[in-house]
Parts: sequence; C-alpha cells; structure tokens
Amino acid sequence: MTQSSNESDKEPGHASAPGPETQTFPLGGAFVQPPSPPAPVQSGMPGAPAAPPAAPVEGFKLPVGLNPAGWWTGAVAGVGAYVAVLLLSLVTTLLFVVGLAASGSGDSVSVPSNPIVSDGDLPSPWSVLFQFAAQLPALGLMGSLGGKIDADMGMFGQLSATFGAFVMPLLITAAAVAALFIGGRVAEKRLPSGTPLDRLMQSVAAGAAFSLVLNLVATIASIRIPAGSELVFSLNAANAASIVVAFMVGVAASFLGRSRAAAAGQANPRKRFAMSLVRDAGLTVTAHAAVFLVVSIPVIVIVLGIKSGWLATLSAPLWAPTVGLFLLGLGHFAAFGTVTAAGSGGGTGIGSSNFGYGMGSALSDFGIPAWTGWLLVLLALLAVAVAAIYWYLRRGAQNPASILGWTALPAAFLAAGALLLWVSGIHASFTMAQGSGLISIGLAWWTPFLMLLWGVVTEVAARYLAPKVAPLLPAALVARIQRKPSVLEFPRAKVPAAGHGAVPGTAATPDGLAGQAFPAGPPPAPGTPVTVEHTPLSKKAKRNLILAGGAVGLVVVLVGGGAIAANVVRANNGPDKVVQEYLAALVDGNAEHAMAIADPSISNASRVLMTNEIYGKAKNRPDGFSVLKTSVEEDAATVSVELRQNGVKSQTTYQLVKTNPTLLNNNWTLQGTGGGKNLGTGSVAVQLGSKLSTILVNGVEVSLAGLDQQGGSMYQLPALPGTYSLGLPETSKYLSAEPATAVVSIQGDGMGQLAELKPTPNAAFDTAVQEQVSALLKACAEQKTLKPEACPFSAYEYSDTRDVSWKITKEPTFDVYSSQENTWSLSTNAAGEAAASYERDTSFGSSAPEWKKDTYDARIYLQGVITVDKDKLAVKFTD
Repeated sequence: MTQSSNESDKEPGHASAPGPETQTFPLGGAFVQPPSPPAPVQSGMPGAPAAPPAAPVEGFKLPVGLNPAGWWTGAVAGVGAYVAVLLLSLVTTLLFVVGLAASGSGDSVSVPSNPIVSDGDLPSPWSVLFQFAAQLPALGLMGSLGGKIDADMGMFGQLSATFGAFVMPLLITAAAVAALFIGGRVAEKRLPSGTPLDRLMQSVAAGAAFSLVLNLVATIASIRIPAGSELVFSLNAANAASIVVAFMVGVAASFLGRSRAAAAGQANPRKRFAMSLVRDAGLTVTAHAAVFLVVSIPVIVIVLGIKSGWLATLSAPLWAPTVGLFLLGLGHFAAFGTVTAAGSGGGTGIGSSNFGYGMGSALSDFGIPAWTGWLLVLLALLAVAVAAIYWYLRRGAQNPASILGWTALPAAFLAAGALLLWVSGIHASFTMAQGSGLISIGLAWWTPFLMLLWGVVTEVAARYLAPKVAPLLPAALVARIQRKPSVLEFPRAKVPAAGHGAVPGTAATPDGLAGQAFPAGPPPAPGTPVTVEHTPLSKKAKRNLILAGGAVGLVVVLVGGGAIAANVVRANNGPDKVVQEYLAALVDGNAEHAMAIADPSISNASRVLMTNEIYGKAKNRPDGFSVLKTSVEEDAATVSVELRQNGVKSQTTYQLVKTNPTLLNNNWTLQGTGGGKNLGTGSVAVQLGSKLSTILVNGVEVSLAGLDQQGGSMYQLPALPGTYSLGLPETSKYLSAEPATAVVSIQGDGMGQLAELKPTPNAAFDTAVQEQVSALLKACAEQKTLKPEACPFSAYEYSDTRDVSWKITKEPTFDVYSSQENTWSLSTNAAGEAAASYERDTSFGSSAPEWKKDTYDARIYLQGVITVDKDKLAVKFTD
C-alpha cells in the first residue's frame, strides 16, 4: 500500500520546522516523521501568541496564560452571532407573514377554542412581526413560548395559570451554531488566544454575551395579547432552559471554532486519535442524514405547497427541518404519534399515547398513502449505502477488527438518535391550581435504539459492501472524501521514558508521549487511507455502462416521477380538498355548489332553503375553518375540521368514500346521514300560528305546499349553518306578524331553537270583515220576505203577509278567533237589530182579506268562518 504524507492539511501560520535531530520509525508498516517544534512566529502575525497579560493586581495572581484584556473579542463574537441569527429570524418570519397574506389570512390568526382568548383579541401578524422573530432564537435554543395569566373570574374565583409551547425552529438552531462557530474562528484568527485556558475563557465570554442578548431581546419583545377588556398577558420564549442552553451552545460552538483556528499539533496523540474517530463517525452519520433529508425535505415542501398553497411554501423554513426529521425517523421504522397527560390538583391523573408507523397510520392520518412509508425505508437504505462507503473510505488505517472498530459507528448512530428524539419533539403544557396537562408530538422514546441497529447495519455494509462499490466511484470523489485521513490508533504497551532504561532499539519519545510504545522513530502521524484500485474500463464497457445507467436512471425517473406526480395530483384531489371546497362554498353562501359536492341524504323537495338565493342572504354563515387531521383507510376517509361561526368554534368530522376512483383522482365524495347532520347541516324549525301556504325566508317567498308538517302547523326545514329571517309574504294583505329569526349552528345538531311566526289580523282584515258583514246585512234587508234566505235575522207571522221591508237599525258587533282548523271564527259580541214593516191578513181566510200594517223587531246574531288566501279574504256565514 502506498503511503503519502498530508502536508496540505497544515494551515497558514502553523508550519513546522525540522528540529536538530530527525528520526523516522516504522509504525504499522509505514514510516512517519515526528512533529517538529513550531517555528518562531513574529508578533502580530496570524498564529502569533497573544500579548502577555497585564500586570496582576497586588495580592492576586491570574493563572498562567490568561489574558482578560482580550476577552472582549469573545463577547463581540457572541453578539455578532446573535445579530446574524436575528436577521435570519426576521427573514423567515417575514416569509411566514407574507404566506399568511397570500392565503387570505394576512390580518388574522386563529387559535384553538378556549375561554380566555378569542380570534378577535389576537393582534395582526404584521404588527408583531419583530416580536415573533425575536422569539425564534430563544425557541431554537430550547426556549418555550409561554406566559402566565392571573385573572379574577368573578363567581368562579381567581384564575392563575402558566402555559407554554416548545418547538425548535431547527433552521434557526443550526444558524446559531454555525454563527457561533464561525465567529469564534474569525475572532481566534484576528486575536489568537495564548493558551487553551484562555481560549476557553474567550468562549465563555462569547456564550455569556450570546445568551444574555438573546434572552434579553426575547423578553423585551414579548408578544402582548389581550384577553377580554381589561386583561393582557405576554408571551415570550425566554426561560431558564434558553438561558442555560444558549450559554452552553455558545461556549461549545465558539470553542470548537477557536480550536479549529488554533495552531495544529498541540493535542496529545491519543486526544488527536479520539477527536479523529469522533469526527469521522460524526461525519458518517451526517452524510447518512444528509442523503435522506436532501431528498425528503424538498419533496415534502413541494407536496405540501401544492396541497396547502403559499402559506405552506413560504413558511417552510420554520417547519420543514422538523418534518424532515420526523420522516427520517419514520424511514428508519421509528413510530410517530402523541402522548397526552392530565392531572388534577388532588394528585390523580390520566394519560394516553397513540403511535403509528410510516407504513401504517402515521402518514395516512395526514392524508398521505401508507405506501409512502416504504419509499422512506428505501431512501433510508440508500442513505445507509452512502454512509457505509463514506465510513469505509474515511476509516483508513484504523483497526476495524477491534472492539472500538465495531462500536464507534453504532455509538454515533445511537447519539444521533437521541439528538433526533430531543430536537424534533413538540410539546405544549399548562399548569394551574386545579390541575395540569401536557401533550407531546414526536417520535417514540425507543427511536435511539432503532438508530443503534441501523448503525450496526451501516458498519456491516462498510465492511462487506463498500469495498466492492468503492472502485466504481470517481477517483476525484474518493480523493475528496479522503482529504483528511484518520489518525492511527496507538499501541497500548508502555515503555520507559528516554534516559530511564529505554529498551534497546527504541528511541526516546517526544514530550507528551512518554510511556507510549513506539519503535525507534517519531510519534504517530495521520494514517493512510485505504487504497481504492480503479480498473480502467474499455471504451465499449464505458459506453455500455453509460447506456445501462442512463436507462436505469430514466426508468427510475419515469416510474418514481410518475408515482410522485400521480400522488401529488391525487393529494390535490384528496379528501381534505373536497372538505375544504365544501366548506368554502358554505363560507361564500354558495349552497347549490355545496350540495353538488356533498350528499346530505335530504330529498330534493325538502331543500327549499338550500338555494343560493336564500343561503346567500343568510347572516352569520361559517366565516372560517381549519383542517385538523385527515385519516385514510382503504376506500374511506375521515377529515377532522375546526369551524368558526360568529365567534364560536366547533370541531366536526366528515366522512368520505371513494366513488369510481381513477389513476389521478380517487373521486372522494362527502357522505351525509340522518338528514345531513354530519355535514354540518341543521334545520329551521318554524311554528305557524295559522294555516299559510307561503312564508318569506331571507326575503324570498317559499312555498310550504307538499312539505311535511309536525304537530299541525310546525315545519322543520333542512338548512345550512347561518341565521335566517322569517316573515309573511308581501302579498299577505290582511295578516301581520312579528319577524322571527331561526339559527342553524355549525354543530349540525338537528332542530335549533323553535321560531314562531304568528300571523294576526290587521286593520285591513277588520275592515274587510266588517264590509262583508255589512254587505250581508244589506243584501238580507233587501229581501221582501219575513225570512230572508241565508240571513242572520227573520220574523214569523201566522197569516199571509205583503209589502215586507227590512231596515237594519243596529249592526251587531263581533269577535274574531283563531280556530283549531287554522282559520278564523266570527261570532257575535253584541246583537244587532233589524226592523220589519209589513201588512198581514187578519181575516184568517173567513172572508175577503183584511190587511193591517204591522212591524217586527228582530235581533241579529252572526256566526261564520273567515279564510285568507294572500290578497283574498272570504267570510262564510253559518246559521
């Protein structure tokens, strides 16, 4: 195997010069050269030692190598790192708010239903853009967005509660680590620290400044939210965790950056070996995760962008890294789900958990087909292959047969699994005197142990698969991977130090390596990478390989791209989209389109209120909605939605089934049962005080003919959520009624509050009845008989009469009552009087007629039935 030195790894300003004696010793079959003492460096040059510390105060002596006068550079690096992170937070927040505006929600944000804060209390996202951005760095460093509320609830007593939500914006977290690392490296190059201890103190200053500014700004920029007319509470993400974690991350990242910029060769050999091993294992796990995430994150952003619009696309920097880690876990057979817990002040509590796998409910609950989970597994296997090759090429001269050789990479995967579980979790909690609650969303607790197994698989692949695949890689790629080879592991046997009975044939070891077993020669150097033999291919073989690779790639692109495209198109026509279209029609008042989407299981004859003309004029229709969850199981789907109507929120579930599915469209159909209750429909219940053939609903005349009645004159008319105004038709000349209001709530709980529409006779009714009574009496008075036909008065005479005439001397008064037959009854209140004058025959037939004038006074009693049909009133008099 050819051995090569790696002088290119030495950084400027850190060159080594040969010492007075140079020896070479064989180590592991290779000849390596000991490190030489550093060359003198002029003051002020990069890599030069820091100026000596100021004279100590009398009575106090600083540890050797500390220079407090230069610690300000650490603080400046920490503040500069925070400024960079804050600028990134402002950009991501601006994209999020622009996405809200593009989705039509630019001036409002909805919160889950609660008794404290309503949607109307929330500030506009534009007004709190900076405040929200200021919370992101604290959230990225383990902060929790929450606050405390103290309120007097009147008869319910004093309410005191704390609440918080934990979710790490991982892009901000990564930016913070990178900014601190780069800031430490730049600061170290500009003003080098004299010793490792001074370097640590510089890093402590950076971490302290970073944590102080981050949490101070987050606290000052608290988001103020009113709860009612008098109560206001503040939300911020600064807490003890964000203070400690920001400080620790600041110290660690800054120290690593400074150590990277510090002079090489200062670490002892075993430390260099350990750092090399940790670096290579960490880079291998990083390569594994990068291959998975660089494919999965863009795909999920594109898919959700198509499904949910600009809001999902522009807010991707906030959610995409976390979702990518969830997919990473699912692709490695980890479970994803929720854990809830609640407890009362008395100490009793309940809890539950619900987990699913990528091939099961974990993805299907969000409307993503379960077979997508197997694609994630295939992507994970691809990432294993890449990581195995990378580990094989990086490991170089380390001894793979040792225990450390078998355990290093699985241990790195285990640590990565623990980090994955830690940073990807989403938690929300509240605590009050009456009890507490917690909900967590994320990967299952056993995820790190699954990652450990994947690390073992990768290690096995690196030993048996990678050596066969590595020769197929381009030489330039192999050289790039092996640019900084690993450090050789040192033998464990001890030898005496120089001058103390050294073993013959060995040389004295340099300072810091005494007691290590080395053959005569220098201390160990970086190991030699594995040699990858590249067998040149003939032109024909290259052509065939290119053609075969192109064909395979084309098939993969066509099949994979077609599958993804078909899935995206189907997802865009998924069950949640159908529900969204249905609810959007309700919001717009387009009842006919809503009924075309859904099947409410209501007869067409009963849909008299489900027209655009009526529903478009309904007030307090649903004014917004949010899809909470979508679950698909074979040919059925369930979509959970939160509806908002006139300040009230309600959660409902919609059932859908596939109807004649095709390749690109599953044709989901909303199913309604029981009068469409599960579609959010209800009914307008109206009680009529009299028989009517038509009523007005939202100003539109509705015929009641043929509709089922309940209890005589009560109608229950199916209706969509909203408020309906009821009245009498404008053609009703003789009746009046107070307008009534019927409310159909978004709960779809059947018949709402009964609305009574009581038609009552008006003045025109009284006048018309009086006119018909007078006409009847007049007609009766004109009859020349003592017994007028169909009249309320008459006279009786035993003998013949002639010249009969009637005169109404007093018209009767009457009352009108609503009868059980849904008509009005007329009856006499005070009798009227009619006088008859006539001549009667007093001869009684014994001789020639003897006519004698006579009179008769009759009382008038009226009875009758009054009916009204729009503009026609009729009185039917009865005996």
